[in-house]
Amino acid sequence: VVFTGPGETPLYAAAAPADGLYLIVPGSIGISGTATTAARTLGAGAIVGEEALLGQATRLESARAHDLTAVFVPASAVFACAAVHPPIALDLLRRKLAAA
Repeated sequence: VVFTGPGETPLYAAAAPADGLYLIVPGSIGISGTATTAARTLGAGAIVGEEALLGQATRLESARAHDLTAVFVPASAVFACAAVHPPIALDLLRRKLAAA
């Protein structure tokens, strides 16, 4: 599923269901931060919403799109792909650790 958000568009809110992740194509996403994480802006190539893959039922932070195009991938699709192609899971983990 492709999400396109012109200008400043809410992508998801904290406490919303964590049902998949977003891969940012062009544009950026502003992440609100929490009591333990700082607010930040992520650009093209970043992945957000990965808490859906870690057993988290709801979103931990809010995200706002800034002239964004992103690909939404349901958690179930990520798990299905990773079951057949384990390197996908490792690549997601590498990307997340590199961005931390």
